[in-house]
Amino acid sequence: MDYRAMVNPTYITAKTSLFLLAGAGNEDARGMIEALGTQDDLSRNMSKDNGGKPSMPEAELKAILTGNAAAIEARYEALSRYLHKGGYTNLFDIACGYTPRSIYCAKSDIDYVGVDVPVVAEELEQLAVKIGLSQKHPTYIGADATNAASLSAAANLLHGPVLISCEGLTQYLSADEFEQFLGGVREILVQHGGTWVTSDMGVNY
Repeated sequence: MDYRAMVNPTYITAKTSLFLLAGAGNEDARGMIEALGTQDDLSRNMSKDNGGKPSMPEAELKAILTGNAAAIEARYEALSRYLHKGGYTNLFDIACGYTPRSIYCAKSDIDYVGVDVPVVAEELEQLAVKIGLSQKHPTYIGADATNAASLSAAANLLHGPVLISCEGLTQYLSADEFEQFLGGVREILVQHGGTWVTSDMGVNY
């Protein structure tokens, strides 16, 4: 079996977020989909559990996708505004997924390191090389968000205060894992200085 099929649900969720962001009009997301060659992935994922047929009525599916796209676009734009407002030159993106944040940062002269599970990081690092994003440092690193040493090693690729971002991760963590994650974030901030921001709401630990 392809090990990509065995990865946790965040793998599919991350790709779906990229398609929804593209559907909301983000040109970097559209370019990323084309560069990855994954134009048909979303429709395949939506129908694969139902014998190749849509899993719900088309109108209902469209309404859900529209609402999700609006939320993802708002989350993405909020972090963009925060980066500029704070004047940050380093972004450490935990559970970065397939958002085109590295492309945005390259255009904005912001050093970027994204960490995710290895299967995601491997694919995105190949993309980064392909489109010229890896000239200063490895843009994507496979790391464990619940392991402080793993996060710190990746964060050390950046120099100076960092903005640590986290989108769509914490709802997948147990209370113990969340505590470990926070310990890693704290360690990075103590060492580098900076700020942690997250748009993950509804996690009641």
